[in-house]
Amino acid sequence: MESVPAFSFLSGSRCSILWMKKEVYAMKILIVEDEKLLADSLKTLLESKGFDVETVYDGISGAEYAELGVYDLLILDVMMPGMDGYAVARSVRARRCGVPILMLTARSSLEDRVEGLNAGADYYLTKPFDTRELLACINALLRRQGAQVDALSFGNTTLDLASGTLCCAEKSVRLSAREFDVMRLLLQSGGSNLSKEALLSRVWGFDSNAVENSVEVYVGFLRKKLASIGSNVRIESVRRLGYHLEVASSCWPAVPAALCTPASWGWALPVLASPVSSACCCTPRTQISSGNPWI
Repeated sequence: MESVPAFSFLSGSRCSILWMKKEVYAMKILIVEDEKLLADSLKTLLESKGFDVETVYDGISGAEYAELGVYDLLILDVMMPGMDGYAVARSVRARRCGVPILMLTARSSLEDRVEGLNAGADYYLTKPFDTRELLACINALLRRQGAQVDALSFGNTTLDLASGTLCCAEKSVRLSAREFDVMRLLLQSGGSNLSKEALLSRVWGFDSNAVENSVEVYVGFLRKKLASIGSNVRIESVRRLGYHLEVASSCWPAVPAALCTPASWGWALPVLASPVSSACCCTPRTQISSGNPWI
């Protein structure tokens, strides 16, 4: 993790700098492969290249995980128990999901390759394969995906998928990794309700020990950050149904200075020698760090 200055305060001739850790938003890859040794080896290889990787070892689990809609790339084996890779790919495409699919298989005949591509695969790589070719295929598919969608928008607010930044007019605020995942899912839902259970499984994972209160906490963080940039987007909660986005008739009012200062987040910063406007201290220089950057 690289440390970068979040913002600075000038007091006389002295300048105090708060340092925060710069987060990198790793691309998420799901490997569906019934040969556990191969799947785990691929996971180790891809994680060493900076990817966030999950593995499952049968087609049925692969289809369930793919339904979460949080992955940037799927790597599918073809011959698997319960549900083969072709069926998994068709299931993904039936939900109009455009995530890139790379098929890895020992079946190299023309008929097999055609069936895989017709099922929805974007590329068909036969075993055994060279890891350099595999990485080149993955990078090519992810570049293509990145060119298709760079940002998600709702109301007057845009989420930059490359930098993990929420933008509204001239203002912007950086999101933590969890905040980014929650906000991305809410934007992708298009205003439909997302239950707490769905957010928990998609952001924290099936095997996480996180509880529903975790979702409430991060929704609270996002509401404050939306307010800090003057967004007209509201995260509304509906009892027993979850959360959805709405566009308000008017933008957020100016955020009180007390809420824009780190004192309200439970951690201290150097005291300014000069007074700060009581209207709002979220200037473009400081709002990048609105919210606790270590969360």
